[in-house]
Amino acid sequence: MARSVLITIAVAFAGAALSAEPQPSKALPPASATAACLEQNSLPNDVFGFNSGSDVNDLGQFSLSGAYGGSFGARSGPLASHNLNVQATYSPWRCVELDPFAFAGVTNSKTFGAKANGSTVGGGIEMKYKLLGRDTNGVGLTFDAVLQGAATDGAFYTLTGRSRSVYDGVFSVFLDKELVAGKLYGALNVSYDWNYQDLGSPSGGYARTSIARIGGALTYQLADSFFIGAEASHFRRYDNLAFGHLLGQATFAGPNFYWAFTKDWALSGAWSIQVAGRATGVGGNVDLTNFSHHIAKLKLNHDF
Repeated sequence: MARSVLITIAVAFAGAALSAEPQPSKALPPASATAACLEQNSLPNDVFGFNSGSDVNDLGQFSLSGAYGGSFGARSGPLASHNLNVQATYSPWRCVELDPFAFAGVTNSKTFGAKANGSTVGGGIEMKYKLLGRDTNGVGLTFDAVLQGAATDGAFYTLTGRSRSVYDGVFSVFLDKELVAGKLYGALNVSYDWNYQDLGSPSGGYARTSIARIGGALTYQLADSFFIGAEASHFRRYDNLAFGHLLGQATFAGPNFYWAFTKDWALSGAWSIQVAGRATGVGGNVDLTNFSHHIAKLKLNHDF
């Protein structure tokens, strides 16, 4: 399923590019920077589940959201991680979006029979710049950067082990395309996550890892205010900030939905299961050393 979703989306993007008619010999004036952000069929930010589309808020538009994130299952024993994220979204300039956020979470786990529970709290900022619009270029293209930090209290903030503080820098490219006018949309995401952990042990120490991800999603507009779709993402974790040795890989797939139940309120959600993976040096058909078995999210958004 995961491979089929990614291949279908890639073929749709490639087919659209190959089938494009030649441009007339008369040169067209270049689209202005502001025109790149204007779409006749604008898409809500959350219709692709764990993946993202290229749209940003209109100039001056402000939104506020609360999102639950959960991850479940690890090789060392039962694990349930719950996270709440509150994010403000604002566009101070055309094509630019600034999204500060704060989050807190708890982890309940049992590692080889021993309980290992704890909590985490942190915050950061997400920044987006939309370079290309679907209406003027056939595809939408947005650059995204997330910088965040967190303090932890005795828990597994990540599956690699205990830590006292964690810092992340995630850099992404989001592409999307209208595949069937007003009905079917596709998205492709490529991202790289730099992760630094202060392990907080008596002798000191830290861990530096990174995660590369490629993801794809399809969403279908069943009604004016309701979308349903499917997505897949492939992750590869390395033992250094600049790739390094591969620690493990995993592919997730699952459904997503988006429902605008009023003009200003919307509810979206996604769930994915690890369908394939492998940790380096460990047998099995999934990687539960570096990644969870299930991931889920539920988000409530309000536009002002």
